[in-house]
Amino acid sequence: MISLTYQGLIQQLRPYFTQPVLKRGWLYYKDDTIEQFQAINETTVKAIVHGSVPYFVQLDLKQFRNSRCNCPVDGYCKHMAALLYETAYRAGLQAKQLLSPTLKLLSEPVSSGALKEEKVPDFNGVQLNLDLDIEESPILTGGSSGQGRRNSTEIAGRGKSLLAFPKKSISPAVPKENGTAADWHRYFEKQYERFSIYENGREMEELFHQAMERFLPFASGWGNAVRLIYGIHIILFLMKRTDELKAEMMKQHYYRLFAYTQTFTDIAEQCYVVMADMVGRVDPLEARGQHPRLVQETADYLSAHAFPEQRSSMPWDDVFTLLWRTLLFEPALLERERRRLDENLANQRLFPSQRDALVISRAFFDIMERNDRQARAWLVQELSSRGTGLIFSLLEGFAVERDWDRLVEWLQWLVPAVKNGGSALMETYFQYWQEAAKYLDLEDEWRHVICSMLPDSYLFYSRMLFQQQQYREWVDLNVLFMRSPTHFSAAELKQVEAEDGRLLLPLYHLAVERYVMEKNRASYKSAVRLLKKLGALYKRLKETEQWERYVEQISKQYSRYRAFQEELRKGKLL
Repeated sequence: MISLTYQGLIQQLRPYFTQPVLKRGWLYYKDDTIEQFQAINETTVKAIVHGSVPYFVQLDLKQFRNSRCNCPVDGYCKHMAALLYETAYRAGLQAKQLLSPTLKLLSEPVSSGALKEEKVPDFNGVQLNLDLDIEESPILTGGSSGQGRRNSTEIAGRGKSLLAFPKKSISPAVPKENGTAADWHRYFEKQYERFSIYENGREMEELFHQAMERFLPFASGWGNAVRLIYGIHIILFLMKRTDELKAEMMKQHYYRLFAYTQTFTDIAEQCYVVMADMVGRVDPLEARGQHPRLVQETADYLSAHAFPEQRSSMPWDDVFTLLWRTLLFEPALLERERRRLDENLANQRLFPSQRDALVISRAFFDIMERNDRQARAWLVQELSSRGTGLIFSLLEGFAVERDWDRLVEWLQWLVPAVKNGGSALMETYFQYWQEAAKYLDLEDEWRHVICSMLPDSYLFYSRMLFQQQQYREWVDLNVLFMRSPTHFSAAELKQVEAEDGRLLLPLYHLAVERYVMEKNRASYKSAVRLLKKLGALYKRLKETEQWERYVEQISKQYSRYRAFQEELRKGKLL
């Protein structure tokens, strides 16, 4: 039994924490992140506190310096503070008084009851990945690299514990199988209403995983269709919330946005991968037949949030087309959405990025009716040049349905726009070409397109030639673009040499001469380094006589360049 007083906790334990740490610990406590609370003996408690990953915390209430947490923080952290509040709560004290104690509490000890111990639950955990039919998702099974990733079994254990054994009574607003999408989102919003990108910068990297682990367990045991629709709404919420956090940063501290660029990109990728996985497991006919209200609410939520005012980092365009091709593909819903898009496009106060997204979505409905010419005419008339990249979300449907002829027709139509857009658009564009080329004979057409976009398409053309082992053409292209052997890895050069080492000779010769003509000591040194590698290549080709003649010739040709002659002698080439 542990007996605690306000005075003891405030005067003996609270001094170990700074006020910011106490405030952050309070948020953790209020968010019900503490599980498996246990009193080990009369002076020690332990629990799991869920941060970006589960942390194991142990507090020694008599010798507090012996307390510990396995998080990366060196010192007394927010997870320890959260457990301190939990300990006070279980002892019958007002936990918030530890955050902001009154003068009376500081001077008068108030006795408490005995600390109530929570027994560690004994249950047969149901695998969450099986319940939700998303066991193959790389995001949820740990397929992605990165600190803090957990496998689906670990998620299941935590989720079951949160669902079945909460430390406080669960609000009636928790997600229910017969609830509405609006009910679900009210709960999601409440859980993240205090999440700030400034206070939770490190946790931002784990936002996707934290939310999935917090919300998914509620759907354990639900019917298949409603379970997956619920999962889709978790992702839609995460996309919206991430946009809001980005807007908050842009408004208040724009200079910090760059530091989170990769984080936003990672969240976007995670959202789309898991969304596509869930959508692929939904039976649209079953979902629309059994849960028409939820399907309608999904369409409404998507329409309300898929067109943010500012340019988004989230894959709204891809998610929009994905959902309308599958779950939402029903005539009445399609017609209603088409009218809604037309009404929104009539708004003259739209932000440019908003309008472009709406234009793309309106063209998508024409494509679904196989009115491709009408869709392209609409895009020519209404889409701004900055919105060209959004067209790729329209092409994904052709790839999914293996409609390669239509895909190639769109790729041909896109040539001028992609060419004007530069290399930024080419990566995705050429990926679609390569995908179509697996099923159609497009060699001549594909080569004509990529050559027509030079020089912007150089990197893609070079890569294509190398992958196809067209090494002579690859060398010719790199000679034309004045590339040096130093631009390529040793493995790449060895691969070409294995085919025919003589192919590399012009690449070395021209690079050496370019370095020499730069007429500075650093370039002369670079030329000599290349000459040594070239000499080794000639030796492997068993053409040492030709190599000796070349060194003699280049030495005479640049005999007046004294610094170059010195470097040749240092390199023992003379």
